[in-house]
This record gives sequence, structure tokens and C-alpha cells, in this order.
Amino acid sequence: MAPADLETPRDEHRAANEANEAGRFHIKQLPRSTQFLRVTDEQGGTALYEVGAHEDQVEVRLTADAVLQGGVTDGARVPLAGVTVRARCEAGLDTRTTTDEAGHYVLRVPGDRECFVQVSDEPLRDAQWPRPAPLVFSPQPVSFSPHARESRDFVPRYGGVALRVHFPEPREKLETFVVPGDVDMPKTYGAMRILQRSAFTSDPAARKWPPEDPDVPGAYFWRTDFAFSHLPPGRYTFFAVDGEFGPSVLRVPVDLKQGEMKSLRLGFPADSGGTLLVP
Repeated sequence: MAPADLETPRDEHRAANEANEAGRFHIKQLPRSTQFLRVTDEQGGTALYEVGAHEDQVEVRLTADAVLQGGVTDGARVPLAGVTVRARCEAGLDTRTTTDEAGHYVLRVPGDRECFVQVSDEPLRDAQWPRPAPLVFSPQPVSFSPHARESRDFVPRYGGVALRVHFPEPREKLETFVVPGDVDMPKTYGAMRILQRSAFTSDPAARKWPPEDPDVPGAYFWRTDFAFSHLPPGRYTFFAVDGEFGPSVLRVPVDLKQGEMKSLRLGFPADSGGTLLVP
């Protein structure tokens, strides 16, 4: 992959090459510009290798994964089954799993990598009606040595402030996130992705039941409103990333006081002075 794609999670790349039983692989038509090989193996671990401009044969050594395990509850020791536990890691080496009926999870985490664990109950909300109040979790930084085994339990956060953001209409490739503090605009797309790993994500969407009519457009599932609930009071920076244009990124600092629910009505980044980041 090109350096610009390095921070993109591996599950967003459709093209992949599989090694044979001897661990050999062959990639055709590799550009002569700087490229990276990102290798993952469920048993062996991960590797990131920068391919030189004139290399036509490489030997890649895997770094063993660590194992993070524990439980997810609602804060009152009621286990949450079927929630997603995801490690968002540098170089896009993301991994994920779901909790079992006892709320227990086992997550493989790339060794010697900086990661943030995100927990989401969105799969549960898709399966229930009426929609329950959202459970929201704060990202937790982790960094483990290869072969390490660690335990960590997760409970929802319950803060005193909330931020709601409304856009004029649904848009497919619109991403939003919030970062604590007054954070500068990232200088590159890769730097923005690095910042996004540690950010607060929006509350799970209160989606309607999917229509049975196959002619209903995909925009039916896109969002105009984004909420970030149960935040601690303080200063934050809201980012909106519009993938339709470049990407174009909008940065909005906001102060949130105890007990406050602040609402913002914003235009799309490309129409409201957003910064065009170089991929």
C-alpha cells in the first residue's frame, strides 16, 4: 500500500494477497514508489515492512500478538452480550471481536503497537425495538509486549454534558469525532487518522427498521444528527470529515459546562471553510 493508505484500517482494503502454506506470497505490478507491506496472521501476529524502490524479494518477520480479555457490563455488573470490542492501532492494524453471552471477550492486539480500545453496543441497538438508551464508552489506550496476556473490564461512561451536531442533509461519507482539549487541525490525512484513533465516537444511531422495499435509496441509512453524550465537562474539539471532497475536514472548538447539552448546526466541511487534507 502507498504511505497515504497506511493509517487506513485493513478491513477497508478490498485487495489482499494470501501467503501459501510455506509463507510465500507474490504481488504483481507493485509501483516503484515507496510502498508498505502490512501482514497479519491470526496465529503468527503482524508485521509492517517498507519496501525499497528496487526490492523484488523480501523476508518479513511477524511480531506476535498480545491477548486482551475481560468483561463488558452496564456499570451495574449486568453483562453485555454481543457488543463490539475493537482495537484501533497504528498502521491500520485494527482487530475486533464481540462479547459472549456472559459479556466476556478475548481480543488479539498487535504486539509493540500503540492502540486504543473502543467498545460499541451498536449491534445490540440494531437488533432491539424500541431502541434502548445508548450506552457509550470512552476509548482506552493500550500497548502490550508480544505474547502478553492482560485483563481489562469496560463499563459505560456517565458524564454530565452532551454535544449534538446537526447537518443540513444526509451524506454517505461523513465521519465525526470529538477530541478532548483545543486540538489543532492535522496537517495531513494520515495525521487526522492517527488523531481519530483516540477520539470519542458519536453515540450509536437510533436507526429505523430497514425497509423491505429494495428501491429505497441508501441515503435512508445515512445520518444528519450526531450526538456525543455523557462527556466530562471541559473544552473539546469537534471534527467532521467529508470523504466526498478530498477529504475536507471541519474543525470546531467547543466548551461544555457541567449539566449542559450544547447543539451545533453546521454546514458540510467543503461548504463551510473546511480544510482539504492531502492523502
